[in-house]
Amino acid sequence: MNKILRLSLISLSSFALVGCGPTATESSAPGESVAAPTLTNSFLSSAHLSYSNMRPTYNYYLTTFAFENLETYSDNTYCLTLSSSTFSAVILPEEGNDATGNERENSLVKYYGAFSESVDDLDEDTIYYHLSEPSRIVGSDDSLFFFDTANWTEKMKEHTADVTYEYNTETGARTETGKKEYATGQEYLAAKKFAPVKLTTAKKTSTLEFVDLFNKDRSADSSAPASVTTNIDKNIVNGFLSPANLSYSNMRPTYNYYLTTFAFENLELLDDSHYCFTTSSSTFSAVILPEEGNDATGNERGNSLVKYYGTYSQSIDDLDEDTVYYQLSEPNRIVGSDDTLFFYDTENWTADMKKNTADVTYEYNAETGAQTATGRKEYETGAQFLAAKKFASVRVTSAQKTHSIEFANLNFAK
Repeated sequence: MNKILRLSLISLSSFALVGCGPTATESSAPGESVAAPTLTNSFLSSAHLSYSNMRPTYNYYLTTFAFENLETYSDNTYCLTLSSSTFSAVILPEEGNDATGNERENSLVKYYGAFSESVDDLDEDTIYYHLSEPSRIVGSDDSLFFFDTANWTEKMKEHTADVTYEYNTETGARTETGKKEYATGQEYLAAKKFAPVKLTTAKKTSTLEFVDLFNKDRSADSSAPASVTTNIDKNIVNGFLSPANLSYSNMRPTYNYYLTTFAFENLELLDDSHYCFTTSSSTFSAVILPEEGNDATGNERGNSLVKYYGTYSQSIDDLDEDTVYYQLSEPNRIVGSDDTLFFYDTENWTADMKKNTADVTYEYNAETGAQTATGRKEYETGAQFLAAKKFASVRVTSAQKTHSIEFANLNFAK
């Protein structure tokens, strides 16, 4: 008898995981201009490694790297971003750098709403952010493509549908057994939003504790404010996601040390001439994916979410109208969250950013592992940091139907 496996492909309700721009609430009268609040802080979580292993029953296993980024604004609104990459069949060889893996899911999803904050009674560096349930979701995904609950389209209705299948485990064939479409963005929002949540942050390091937002056992935060409609990123007109790039740096057998990095890029068009280009990256050392069981291990070494802003022009391929080229200018602003550099914004430079973003050179003792700082370069202004860290103008190739872009190898200033 053929074996049947039932599986439901639900569109991004439990995880996903960028650029959040100027914010304004819709409290003004029609036609009245509202000054955009400023970005006040950004907090980055550690990366979360999860593993789903079907071996030895089936030769199939999934490895997911995900992290969260919370941005807060001066009008008490937030943008919470979830960044996630899932690969199957990741193989990290003991010798050489030829790691392999098959990308299965790649997503960048942003949730918008209101927040309040409170300070821990015993530690003033610990700040709690109480987030309302989101009033808007914007995302880019390998299978769902681009969606925005505030600007819903027929294509979004089609692409974000929840589909259930029956799988024949002997032949690999699948049969669709059900489909649930969301006629409006509000329907999708109601199905995919998370309950009010309390997030724990460390102010000095701009870090955030990772929270499973969609854990059914998590209680809603009763201290969170009511949800509000915001104008954060209100001018987004399109979004494109690159495939994830798996890179591997292996020092074995000389040293028992190896690094695995998962990175992808996201392009958002903010209007007909401005862009936000985001790079998302997670690096782990000592990743071990067991052949049996789900107890994968790894040590996070670097985690970053960096957004570049500038202007763009576009052109259509002469032979394929689905292929559109976006020529991005060199950026005029960089906003980033990083495990070591913390939070920085070249338009709103601070003394802490000057200190935290300094370039430091080291000498390493190969026998003891000790390191000694030999030089330090600080950036007095955001303009200096921008000049040193911006990339050169680049052409990005997109596929309009799938809202995808080719991974761009950015050429950074020397």
